[in-house]
Amino acid sequence: MKQGKAAYVFPGANTALGYRSFFKEGLKGLEQVFILKGGPGCGKSTLIRSLGNELQEQGYDVEFWQCSADVDSLDGVVIPELKAAVIDGTAPHTIDPVYPGAVEELVDLGVCWDGAELRRQKEEIVGLGKRISVRYALCHADLAEAGALLQRSRDNLAETGGSSSEVMGLVFGQKNKNCRHLFASSVTPRGWVSLVEPLSRRAGRRVILTGPFGGGKESVMADVAAAAEQQNIYAELFHHPLAVEELQLIWLPSLETAVIAAEEAPPHREGDVVIECGRVADESLAEAERTRIMELTEAGGRHIAEAKALHDKLEDCYRRAMDYGRVDGIKADLLARLLERDRE
Repeated sequence: MKQGKAAYVFPGANTALGYRSFFKEGLKGLEQVFILKGGPGCGKSTLIRSLGNELQEQGYDVEFWQCSADVDSLDGVVIPELKAAVIDGTAPHTIDPVYPGAVEELVDLGVCWDGAELRRQKEEIVGLGKRISVRYALCHADLAEAGALLQRSRDNLAETGGSSSEVMGLVFGQKNKNCRHLFASSVTPRGWVSLVEPLSRRAGRRVILTGPFGGGKESVMADVAAAAEQQNIYAELFHHPLAVEELQLIWLPSLETAVIAAEEAPPHREGDVVIECGRVADESLAEAERTRIMELTEAGGRHIAEAKALHDKLEDCYRRAMDYGRVDGIKADLLARLLERDRE
């Protein structure tokens, strides 16, 4: 049996507006969603990864939702062929059922912990939680400043090139349906992590818009996204963490096409179309702004790394109270129910 393919995206990101989640958008069109509840260290990420790996081995393509707070952790797995997903529904991306039982179902891993043991650790758990919140507030303050600088850089533009009509002519031609909103990059404990390049590798054709932020890429991307919606073409729209209303990447599976907005173009390959969308009037000013934005995003990453170190300690509190044998039983039941969908 041929192994299924895996793609990685960020369903939520640390942004200039704080933590922003596209979890609900990412679940659009699915018919069965299992929402995991439980504290840190309960085994949610391990369960999600194990399920995804087993389904991939059985030939299903999967989309792993990477956690912006810990890139080694997962917030969910979507199995498009089964129109199903298993996700972490706890804070900061709290998700509750909209159609309980009919579409979404809660899976409580809290039944696997020893409540008395957690109560004995209450003071440590509460203290760690408060310290983690402070680190995230510091991170988001840095990213807010970086985002303001990025927006201000629009004033330093010399000219705009590239046009929506030029890109439209390259992209469109057949129809499909719907759109999903996600992130392809985020500030993480490892600093800025971008998935734009690996995600765009799926495309047979890439249209790469280069130039500074505010140089015209943003309006072209918005026009492409609007055209996809008007023509009922399915699109995955990946937003920019420092300017959440703007798009970094548009993936159009039915057209096997990716449109990328890049200040610096990714490594070129045969067939790429590169369109310049503007340049700056004062390069020295632009370089100073880029340097400061980089410093602020790096500082934000350091705050998140500190938050992760504290979160690791919080997970240890819960691990001491967990019965992971029961968690394994829950995973086996979920796998059986997902595979049953293919036989319905």
